[in-house]
Amino acid sequence: MTKTVHNVVAAVKDITELVDHRIESVESRQSQEVVAIAEEISAGAEEVMARQRTSNCHGKSRKIGD
Repeated sequence: MTKTVHNVVAAVKDITELVDHRIESVESRQSQEVVAIAEEISAGAEEVMARQRTSNCHGKSRKIGD
């Protein structure tokens, strides 16, 4: 009986370690995804700001061909 209890305790420890490792993996992947999204948003914001600076430098925005 004692051996069975020790085996169950060892199995629970192993499972707990596996779950903890999996949680860390998921959190890490989610963090990387958040960073990638933030970089995309930042790049988009920079592009919009550059367009605004360009249009402000030339007065009103003009259509090509005018």
